[in-house]
Amino acid sequence: MGTDWEYYSPRPDDARMAAERERIDFFREQPLEAESNWRLILVQLDDFGGPPPPEFYFDRCRETLRSRGFSNAVVDEMERIVHEIVLPYNEQLPYPDLWPRDEILEPAIDWHFRNGAIDEVRRNKLLEFAGHLRPQSST
Repeated sequence: MGTDWEYYSPRPDDARMAAERERIDFFREQPLEAESNWRLILVQLDDFGGPPPPEFYFDRCRETLRSRGFSNAVVDEMERIVHEIVLPYNEQLPYPDLWPRDEILEPAIDWHFRNGAIDEVRRNKLLEFAGHLRPQSST
């Protein structure tokens, strides 16, 4: 009976480097224009099934939001809401959302309100902020 290390066959360095280059190129070329404002921030919570994206990918998401007219302060507030409100809510779900979507914002805010973590004034401000950053429907 063998041990795991006896069967371990590491990829040659060239193959590992090629795979890493391919992964970097994927995140460099990933189109972000069609992503919603909130999705560009929620992507930080994704479970990518491997190593997280390179830091420049998150910088690209922030830059896309800035190109849409959002200030650094607004983007920072969006990130804070995602980490303080959405992440704890998502983690307590029986089946956490591995690819969080915009629809997770309101339930997360309401969950914090129901559990007494935020008061009604804060809840209303968060809901207003979240709604303000959603794209307006063209009907």
